[in-house]
Amino acid sequence: MGLGGIFVQGVLVRVVTTAVGEERTLLLAMASTALGFSALSYVKTVYHLAPALALVSIGYGLAVPCLSTSSPMYPWSRASCRV
Repeated sequence: MGLGGIFVQGVLVRVVTTAVGEERTLLLAMASTALGFSALSYVKTVYHLAPALALVSIGYGLAVPCLSTSSPMYPWSRASCRV
């Protein structure tokens, strides 16, 4: 997930959160991860593995910044997953 994660967290997080907002970004991230894991259960060849792992990578890349900035450890900060 290395280069995919770098792209997602470096570029895609800002683009998606600006376009749809933080809550919908987290919802999109969870949907992408769920679809990726569902697709992994049907993979029969290596060629089908790449799109499934891409969905998981995008989902994790979008979810981690959103979840880490809305941590209950920092109740004074407003939830924001912009990097």
